[in-house]
Amino acid sequence: MNKKYFTLLCTAVSLICFSPFTTNVALAKPFPIYNRLDTLENGYVVTELLRYSPHWGEKPYGYRVFDPNSIRLSEENGVKIIQLDIHYLEGKKLKDFGPFRVSLDVYHGLHREDFDGEDWRPINNPPILDDPESDTWNSDVSGSRQAAIDYIKDTHPDIYWEAWNSEKAAEERARAEELERLRWALDSASEKASNSVYLFEQYGKQVSWDDFSQDAVDYTNVPPLSDLIGRVFYLNDNYGLDTVTSGNISPALQTQRRASGLVHFTILPGANGTYQVALMDDTGAFVGEDNINRKPIAVGFSAYHEDYGYYQGLSDVFHKTGSFNSDGRVIGRININDGLSHNGTVSVSLEKTDNEGKYRLVYYVTKRVEDSYGGETTLTERNSGVYATLELVHQ
Repeated sequence: MNKKYFTLLCTAVSLICFSPFTTNVALAKPFPIYNRLDTLENGYVVTELLRYSPHWGEKPYGYRVFDPNSIRLSEENGVKIIQLDIHYLEGKKLKDFGPFRVSLDVYHGLHREDFDGEDWRPINNPPILDDPESDTWNSDVSGSRQAAIDYIKDTHPDIYWEAWNSEKAAEERARAEELERLRWALDSASEKASNSVYLFEQYGKQVSWDDFSQDAVDYTNVPPLSDLIGRVFYLNDNYGLDTVTSGNISPALQTQRRASGLVHFTILPGANGTYQVALMDDTGAFVGEDNINRKPIAVGFSAYHEDYGYYQGLSDVFHKTGSFNSDGRVIGRININDGLSHNGTVSVSLEKTDNEGKYRLVYYVTKRVEDSYGGETTLTERNSGVYATLELVHQ
């Protein structure tokens, strides 16, 4: 080969192989991928991988982690809770933005970021989904908090159960004190509940959810209506049966809005000659003393499906904005506020528990969401970890 051409060839190969671009590509460090509850080199435990929204390619950019050496018990108002330090790591080098303390109430399924003014919040199970249209992303930390709880329960069962038992005992003490306080209303509540039995016969309705439901009822999850009518229950709720919001923030649920009282189920006339099952307040804790046994706490309990939307124009064209199916669950609409409250409404699903005579009213939140083009969607989201408890006290 001609020496001149050989020299040119070697120069070209050198430029290709050792140019800055080629070197950077060859040596580019990939983003490190870890799984839930993996332990990093620094000892931190992974709770959640964070990704950009679909608008930005869904690429991973960071992690939520915690320091297992920071797990400890703390006491507030005589009740033991769990505290630990959370860290946020960002980028391929997993830059640590420093610790902040989080408290966990494992019995009630709550978490709190320990900054001034922060309140306890429910650990949603499953977490509320991200919303690509509104670009709301990685906002629900429930998955991360639940991962920490799972780790503590598995590796530090002594800490987990000490906190769990302390929180349970505190709730039982509060319940006993409140039931004693409400004893004055028990006779009146029992009489009202007993009278409800005869109303079904008077209105020509069977004491069965099937007589009030559009869809088939899933009795594996739903207690028979005959187990409820004629009985008095103690209702304990920590969320106010309502949503809270400020500014343009989406409606959310908030703790420390506790109320409790005696209640019973009854049948009430509805619109257009129909009838509905309602939950009545016997002590005024939820609807006010002026509305005892006058204004229902919740109405329209049934298994159903519906389309959301509105009619527009002279032709009454229906514009669908969403839909909902209760999937066989019996759901009632909260009635303590008139119209839309804080731009969102709350419904509750009446569900069995493993304990006889004890039920849950699981929260559903219906809200309107606008996309970037001004289109409106109506969503109803189930919050499995958020519920009021309903316990039989007299039959």
